[in-house]
Amino acid sequence: MDTGTRQIDAVIFDWAGTLVDDGSYAPVDALMRVFDEAGVAVSEAACREPMGLLKRDHVRAILLMDEQVERWYDLFGLPPAEADVERLSVHLEEIMPGVALEHAEPLPQALAALAQLRLDGVAIGSTTGYTRRTLDVLQRSAAAHGIRVDCAVASDDVPAARPQPWMIFRNLEALDVYPPARVVKVGDTPLDMLEARNAGCIAAGVIYGGNEAGRSSAELGEMPPEVREPMVEECRKRLVDAGAHVVLESLAELPRLIAEGLANS
Repeated sequence: MDTGTRQIDAVIFDWAGTLVDDGSYAPVDALMRVFDEAGVAVSEAACREPMGLLKRDHVRAILLMDEQVERWYDLFGLPPAEADVERLSVHLEEIMPGVALEHAEPLPQALAALAQLRLDGVAIGSTTGYTRRTLDVLQRSAAAHGIRVDCAVASDDVPAARPQPWMIFRNLEALDVYPPARVVKVGDTPLDMLEARNAGCIAAGVIYGGNEAGRSSAELGEMPPEVREPMVEECRKRLVDAGAHVVLESLAELPRLIAEGLANS
């Protein structure tokens, strides 16, 4: 690839809560439904805490939470086992594509950000906690809304998903981009930041519409400042603590920051 003098050669996006699904609701809705149908209700906060993992690992992480272990034991007389992870994961995989489709519309500013990156000659990749089955369905729907990427790697396309760097490395190979230091990974979870760091990329967190806020961009924007501002700062802190080099309030900031030399952050 002819990189010329450009500092950034590629941007690799997360999907839910970053490009589509304002508020990152699809994974939460699906997980809560699966656990509820198993007879053990789980909170939205518990579903959001491990967000970004391969969905099987996400289910396991929820089951291993102290409160969930206690509920499982009270209901079944035994702590949750790997067989339970398997059963719940199979159910989740069955319903996840349909739920993802319900939340496939782009985030505000996503289309404009992608268009500007393309004008600037920046390659566009993506990684996700979704499996290939769900990602294929989501991509088709997102494309109808104008969201298109040059490469999309699912969590089960690689030997291990986030926080390992393999999904990013698959993107770099497919996009013919190197070194990783000239690549920005954009995501809305601490695991996205860890994934970026482990791959040697620039880690850029995004707040509005993301999992850490757990609200749509509109909902967050409509909050009174005295409520919204502490929430935004707490989201920023969690992303920075996980390794973010920079935290964006929305994707609208991304093209300008890249043009101004985000690689030097």
